[in-house]
Order: sequence, then C-alpha cells, then structure tokens
Amino acid sequence: LIRATHSDDPVSNGVASTCPFELLFLMLRQVRKLNWYLLSDAARTLAAATFEESMWTLMMCADRPSNKKIFFDAYRDLALTRRALDQLPRVLNEGLKVEGLTESETDGIALATNLAIKLPDSAEQIVSL
Repeated sequence: LIRATHSDDPVSNGVASTCPFELLFLMLRQVRKLNWYLLSDAARTLAAATFEESMWTLMMCADRPSNKKIFFDAYRDLALTRRALDQLPRVLNEGLKVEGLTESETDGIALATNLAIKLPDSAEQIVSL
C-alpha cells in the first residue's frame, strides 16, 4: 500500500487539497486536450515525464477520494513513459494499492483499454487481467 506523503510544495498541496472537484475536472480535461491535440509528438514525449510525475504527486497528496480519482485518470490518460506504462498494470491487477483510490469495474475497463492501445504487443495479456 502506498501512502500519500505531503511535500512542502505549496502548489501541489494547494491544488490537491483545496481546489473544487468541478474546477479540477475542467482543468485536467483541458490539459488532456492540449496534450493530445495541440502538442507535436516530440513535444508530447518531452512533456510526458513531467505530466506523469505531477499527476502522480498530486494524486498522492489529494485529501479527497474524488480528487485522487481525477488525478489518477489524468495520469492514466497522459501516461507515455515506460515507467508509467509499467506502473499502470500494477494498479489494474491490484499489485499496487494507492490509499484512498477506489477503482470501479468501469475504471478497470478504461485502464485496460488505455493500456492495450498504448502497448499493442501486450494488448491480449492486458485485456485478460
């Protein structure tokens, strides 16, 4: 089980714990759109590790389960690095538990679908988890 450790970073702590759910949802939807529609492949690859680290840190620092879920969904959708793509199946098959993060069956299907698209060589194995 991974427990959130609050950093001294006021931006991470402020956004993760005080931003209203609706605002977080809208902001992260815009980040996804910018990432997938406006960045070039090269720019997206350069930004991937920073996006992933930010979303994971914000998720771990979030006090509310609903906020944890929003950050996790953004992490899932923005994941491109080998590290993130290796970490996501561990969440899917419950080898990696994040305190306060609950995943429904629908969330598991979305995660498996996302991984199968990003890792086509492993798609059959992923969808059978």
